Parts: sequence; C-alpha cells; structure tokens
Amino acid sequence: MNPKITKIQQDVLDKVNDGWELGCYFNSGCNLQKGGLGKGGKTEKVSHATVTSLVQKHFIKGVYGFPAIRYILIKEEERESEPLGTRTPDTLIKSQVLYSKFPA
Repeated sequence: MNPKITKIQQDVLDKVNDGWELGCYFNSGCNLQKGGLGKGGKTEKVSHATVTSLVQKHFIKGVYGFPAIRYILIKEEERESEPLGTRTPDTLIKSQVLYSKFPA
C-alpha cells in the first residue's frame, strides 16, 4: 500500500529522482539543491514538515553527515518491509548527534 502524498511532497520526490539533493542543516533548515548540496546549483527551501512526512511515510531516509543530514529515496521493496510511522525525525536527529561524537 502506498501512502497518500501531497503535490509538494511529490515535487520533492521528483526533484530528488532527477538529481537534486535534499538535506537538512542544523542551523538553516532544509533545502533541495540541483546537482548536490554545496555544489552551487539552484536551491529551493523545503519545509521541515515536508521532510518529516516523507521520512515517516518511508519515501526517504537520512544519510548522516556533518553539517547536514542528506536524504535519499527508499526503494519500494524496502518501504513495504517496515510499518508506516516507525521512523521519526527525532530518531534521525538523535542518531546524527550520537554519530557526530565518534571520530571518523
């Protein structure tokens, strides 16, 4: 079963699928950037609520790094293996904080 998504959420997913990168910075919110975060391409703001919803619906997952959590698309077969609502942004942020305390 695919959860319902808004037009804005679909736009974010389409852009990520087309090579834009989605990330949330600890000090400045969430952005989509064409060609990758920090690469100088066109940038669009994305609300934290949109990212939160896409995480909870298992369309995206965080890839941890500093200074931003980058989000990638989740394959459909992976989405179907977990119940909806088991991932939360709080869990992702706590994981990032724990991860950043360990040396690379």
